[in-house]
Amino acid sequence: IMLFAVSIASDWTLIPRYGLPGAAVAGAASVILVNLLRVTEVWWKLKIQPFKWSFLKPVLAGLLAFAIVTTLRQFVFSGGLAVDLAYALLMGLIYIGVIYVLKLDSEDVYVLKAVAQKIRLARPGSTAANHHMAGKDPA
Repeated sequence: IMLFAVSIASDWTLIPRYGLPGAAVAGAASVILVNLLRVTEVWWKLKIQPFKWSFLKPVLAGLLAFAIVTTLRQFVFSGGLAVDLAYALLMGLIYIGVIYVLKLDSEDVYVLKAVAQKIRLARPGSTAANHHMAGKDPA
């Protein structure tokens, strides 16, 4: 109910003035507010903080990438699909670079290895995929 109320209020305020970007900001702000309230409730009732400090790494990387690309768009180039695609690529590279500099946690490495294994198994014509399809263990 809280999400609905906050969403309606922020939509009512932001959409007439900012249009579609206003709707996006209103929706994101509503979800963020409700999730912050949920985390606060869990901490208040159970004295449990559900996040580790390592969860701030992606936030920092994303904010830094966003700030750099936004600054470049403002002072260097803006407009056009090719430029926007280049900025998206640059933003991704900055994000990955910051995450690399801040070092991956053991859980992150585990997930990346599992994803890489799935990709290897899904590749058509790969030996691992043939063994997997035949029910054999590729190891």
